[in-house]
Amino acid sequence: FLDRGAVSDNLAPVRAMLPWLRTVSARLGLSRARRGGVEMHREEASIVFDAAKGVATGVAAYRPTSAHVLIERAMVAANEAVARWLVERGVPGVFRVHDEPTPERAAEIAEFARNFGFEAGFGARLSPLSLTAFDHQISGSPLEPALRSVLLRSLGPARYTVHAGGHFGLAAPLYLHFTSPIRRYADLAVHRIVKRYLHGDRGFVPGDPALEAVSKHINARARAAARAENDRRRMVTAAYMAGHVGEVFDARVTRVRPFGLMAQIDTSLIEGTVPFDKLPGGPYEVDAGEAHARSATRTFAIGMALRVKVVSADASLGRIEFGLDE
Repeated sequence: FLDRGAVSDNLAPVRAMLPWLRTVSARLGLSRARRGGVEMHREEASIVFDAAKGVATGVAAYRPTSAHVLIERAMVAANEAVARWLVERGVPGVFRVHDEPTPERAAEIAEFARNFGFEAGFGARLSPLSLTAFDHQISGSPLEPALRSVLLRSLGPARYTVHAGGHFGLAAPLYLHFTSPIRRYADLAVHRIVKRYLHGDRGFVPGDPALEAVSKHINARARAAARAENDRRRMVTAAYMAGHVGEVFDARVTRVRPFGLMAQIDTSLIEGTVPFDKLPGGPYEVDAGEAHARSATRTFAIGMALRVKVVSADASLGRIEFGLDE
């Protein structure tokens, strides 16, 4: 309906509601654009499976629809509203805090952008509004997926804590997770706190140490879960790329690690490693910020375009090795 106006005849009540939801989405989007930050939806690599055989048959870039955007904007608004509700009543919660990048980190992000062919124009300090302006610059660009993955990694992770604070990436003065209690424990913890208050309990402890311990535990488990998910995704994509050894792709450097370059294929967004010992012109040294790899004759930096060939793929280890195709 949102994109083409199509809806089943038996969904008349939904048909009456959807235009209002579209209005809500547009106004929330405008409100957030005024204060800055980035939209959460982004293009990702989606793995296509053969259900009968249980194996990956393809990897393609997947872009969220306008329905995803609507839900995301409403979800963020709900999470902010609950965070404000708790703070206004002096009730501790499991808040989601994201710190502002340091000036040094802002300068590094600007350099990454320049390597991709963009001028971020951040200045000495990265503000939420300048982040929004840059987000609009890269939106729709063929380089957006690689640039956005570098940007989000450079902005650093958010964390759960009982101490209320701002969320820089969303430009939110207060934020928490409330809308998904069936899949995230942080949301469930907040639901329980709200219910306690609504049932008349006022015995809350400011900066509750027990709730902070829960927050730290959730942070640790979330990191472990993300590692497990990423490991499994690498194993599946490596199994898929084993059938493409010898093929050549356009890619971009997305990370510089002590052992080599991480490069992301432009079309499928699959990442692989280009080991330093396989690069010509070595040996290479990595700078402290892991933004460049330099030798006496060559420099590789995050954002650089590469032409890579798939050298090998090990599904059991989740490793894909690229070589330069010069």
